[in-house]
Order: sequence, then structure tokens, then C-alpha cells
Amino acid sequence: MFETVSSNVAAAVAASAKPNLGPLENMTLTTERYFELCADPPTARITLQDGPSVLGYERWRELDTAHFGGLVTAGLTSAMEAGAIVEQPVAPLSNIVLAAIQAAALDCAVQEDFAEAASRYLRSFEAILSGLARDT
Repeated sequence: MFETVSSNVAAAVAASAKPNLGPLENMTLTTERYFELCADPPTARITLQDGPSVLGYERWRELDTAHFGGLVTAGLTSAMEAGAIVEQPVAPLSNIVLAAIQAAALDCAVQEDFAEAASRYLRSFEAILSGLARDT
């Protein structure tokens, strides 16, 4: 069940990218879409509450990374290739960004208002991406 729901969310997140946006804008847009999808109570329960407790945190993180890690790595790689962020080793940066998104989603799942909590995290996420942006 977790893998099916998580895979569907990842596909919807990937499909939300817009070719006319820059890579950093797309990362923000797709992360926002991820939070929107996870705000759905059954989705949040399966992917962010039951998933970690039933599968165990390490297995949950492994599966979540398999579904979403590639999206984060692709976004960061695209941003580097476009000159939007300074080139650097993508794997460690991708792990840090993905871990931040995972931690934010887990916290939002236990809040009374998922969407409100997610909006605060999205502002922080935008600030992080802004900090990575190459000075123009």
C-alpha cells in the first residue's frame, strides 16, 4: 500500500513541473505540489504516519528516497546545468535537500493543520533555494 501511494504521489509531483519555469522555480513548485498531495489525510496517514511506524524509519526513508530522491537529484542537476546554482557534488546536496523535505513532511503530518504548517516550510525551502542560487 505504501509503495503504491508513494509512487502515485511521486508521479503527480513529477508531472507538476512546468517546462517554461526555471529549475529552482520548478523545485519550489514540485515541492509545493508534494505538500498539497500529502495534506490529503489518507495520503498523509499512509506515507507519513503509518509508513515510518509500520516499515520502520530506515526502510521508510529508503523507499521514500527511491521515489523522491531521483526527483530532487534531477532538479538540482538541472539547476547546476542551467547555471542557477553553483556547481558542487550533487549527491550530498540532494541528500540534504531530500532529508529537509522529508523532515518537514513528517512534522506537517502531526500538526493540526497540515496545509498551514506546509506553507511555513515552503517559505523556508524557498529561502534555502535562494541561498543556493548563483549570484547574477
